[in-house]
Amino acid sequence: MTDLSPLIDLALLLFGAKLCGILFTKIKQPGIVGELVAGIILGPSLLALVNPSSLVTSVADLGLLFIILLISLTIDWKNLEVSTEKYVWIEITRALFTIILVYVISTMFSWNIYTFLALAFTIILSSTAIVSRTLADMKQIDSAEGQNLMGIEVVDTVFGIICIAVLANLLGGETIVIEPILTTVLIVVGLFVVMGKVGFKMVNRLTSSIQKYGVEEALLGFTLLLAFLLGSLTESLRLESILGVFIAGMILSKSAQLPVIVRKVKDIGESFFIPIFFASVGLTINLMSGTGNLLFMAGLIIIIVSVKVFTSFVSLRLFNFTATQSIKISTGLITLSELTIVILALSVSNLEPGIFISLIVSYLIINAISPVIMNFFFRENFQVNLESMALYGSHRGKNKWKRYRSRIYRNDKKSYSFRGR
Repeated sequence: MTDLSPLIDLALLLFGAKLCGILFTKIKQPGIVGELVAGIILGPSLLALVNPSSLVTSVADLGLLFIILLISLTIDWKNLEVSTEKYVWIEITRALFTIILVYVISTMFSWNIYTFLALAFTIILSSTAIVSRTLADMKQIDSAEGQNLMGIEVVDTVFGIICIAVLANLLGGETIVIEPILTTVLIVVGLFVVMGKVGFKMVNRLTSSIQKYGVEEALLGFTLLLAFLLGSLTESLRLESILGVFIAGMILSKSAQLPVIVRKVKDIGESFFIPIFFASVGLTINLMSGTGNLLFMAGLIIIIVSVKVFTSFVSLRLFNFTATQSIKISTGLITLSELTIVILALSVSNLEPGIFISLIVSYLIINAISPVIMNFFFRENFQVNLESMALYGSHRGKNKWKRYRSRIYRNDKKSYSFRGR
């Protein structure tokens, strides 16, 4: 007799994830947050109705591949090509500053290398989905700050995929050696360049030929076949399959049939696989074990937001952005990327439970408040207020200096007149 409990677990998890996702969307919060909350509610934290069975794990693994494929398909690669060099250097500068600061913090708390990497990647990466939606709601996506922010987000996403590939390779070994890391980065860059130049022409011809017959399901089948073939290729190179899937999305994003491909992949991914992935991450969280770390959680949230804003602001100022532009773009980079959940899911066995829970809670809270922060700083009169404050401060400083000099001058006159007497 077949054991139906894994199927029931899967059905409960899907139902809870979709229901919570819709509810959170209604209150103008990311649906992803709702899916995570569903896993927390159905898991050991509260109801303990669902167990992370092998079936749930397998479906969640496919959900991760769909997430990566959708992200790659929806990236505006043309926008990236316009100012690629500038955005890449901004991202590198942000990453270096973040790594230095997080290393200092990790040393203070004696955290291991995996905690250091998880926290550093969490701070570096930000959510393209939340940022783009918030900018669209504020009608700022076509502004200068909005365009620059989205360009940085595209590079940030690519950097996130590389981070995941590197982290997954590190987790597969007992020790951390610099040479394999550099080799991995070089292979990843090489794959992006070669596949981007060569693969596009061949794939575009094939998708155009398939589209002639008007069978959208065949187009979906080809998309998944290409993604899984490239995923297998990167696995054979001792890299993660998600890297090959991401490259497949990059190639297909330049196809004339992109709207159809995105719609079909989104239909199958968001209706089943992707909600299961995020809800399954929620299953690994036991809030009861983290109730004693509320002060630590609050401190971690403050650290993440502070480091994000500081490193982003300084990096942007170094590349000749004005103070106003730097502040606006920095607030957009406060968000935590969906890839953060992927990184934490990969690192869970190497992280202390308290730190893992604190990072998940930080993800939920920061992404809930970040649209509010962005909305405040992207106001039309913010630039005027900032400049007037600077102007007022400079005038006030000049006037204060003039009064100080006149007071010294008067005192000097008194001393001289006294001496003369």
